[in-house]
Amino acid sequence: IDLGNAKKAELVALAAACNQATFGIAQKDVLDETYRKAGKIDLAQFASRLDVVASGLIDAIAPDILQGQGAEGDKTLRAELHRLNVYSEHILKLFQSHKDTPRGETMIGSLVVIFPTSY
Repeated sequence: IDLGNAKKAELVALAAACNQATFGIAQKDVLDETYRKAGKIDLAQFASRLDVVASGLIDAIAPDILQGQGAEGDKTLRAELHRLNVYSEHILKLFQSHKDTPRGETMIGSLVVIFPTSY
């Protein structure tokens, strides 16, 4: 799907392919649609042509993200694709402010990339 020019039928099919998305609280995955209503597609189920390294995105954010994260010569920022979350046009009413639960000892944050779509 070209998300910049997606057809309604493609977005409906994308939403239908999703499982319900959980979120982490105290190292547990929780499903609560009053807190966040979203679909998810795990990494093994989709592919993306977005390359955050080739696009220059990692180089652009690394100085701010890595500030204070160890010795100067030891700073490397790496991005890993985790999953695709899919939200409806009503997301602003359902998405609560939160802090992500780290998924590993070396994780320092979540990079959220929004693909603009018309609906």
